[in-house]
Amino acid sequence: MLRILCLVNDKQMKIADIINKNLLEYATKALKIMKILTLLAIFLIGISCFNKTKKNQEKEEAAKEIDYSIIINQLERMVKNDQQIQYAHKPNETTTFRDSLLDRQNQIFRANTDTLKALFDQYGFLGFDKVGKKGSKNFWLLVQHADHDISFQEEVLKSMKVEVEKENANNSNFAYLTDRVLKNKGEKQRYGTQLKYVKDFWIIPQPMIDSLNVNERRKKIGLPTIEDYLNSSMQLHYEMNKETYKKNGLSGPKKYESKVYK
Repeated sequence: MLRILCLVNDKQMKIADIINKNLLEYATKALKIMKILTLLAIFLIGISCFNKTKKNQEKEEAAKEIDYSIIINQLERMVKNDQQIQYAHKPNETTTFRDSLLDRQNQIFRANTDTLKALFDQYGFLGFDKVGKKGSKNFWLLVQHADHDISFQEEVLKSMKVEVEKENANNSNFAYLTDRVLKNKGEKQRYGTQLKYVKDFWIIPQPMIDSLNVNERRKKIGLPTIEDYLNSSMQLHYEMNKETYKKNGLSGPKKYESKVYK
């Protein structure tokens, strides 16, 4: 009986040894496979990083080779069309004439926006470094009039903020676009740049957050006081509508009390 038990135990030990040996072999093979997979993953990541770096370098080199004068001229033509249609209005124009101009203006603004989006997708924000100060201003002005595409305006505004911090875009223009986006989203503006005309020949800012401290915000961003801004806007309105002012007994624009920064 004792001998039988010993034989059984010997067999169990042999079986256990075989199992352990097989497990060790499997574990060794699995470890080798894991090492191979790890090295392969590192290799693929390295290639990916190399490709990204190479693409970025190629993109930067391509950007240096771009002839931005073509884009500068294109922006100028677009702004010319933009401004011509807005200043085509006449005193005492008929409703039919006004509606026709507004319809044409809408077509021009939308066509310009389509072009701007293509430029922005390809070249990013067109700052001073790419198209100069005038070209960058033209780009901003056209985006300012893309009110039918708020998401695009927001995208440009986000990119413009980065460029302003790098002194590659205009602070004041950034303030105008900030207010424009807020107004288009139905929110209160920050700098008081967006205005509305009232019937008694005054011009007032559209709703603002913390209006009592608006001049502090305007000063930081490089804008004149809100009072001077409103007065210059009313002067321009008067110059464009002198006959209407005269018919209403006014020899000039109304004015707010001027204020200066301390």
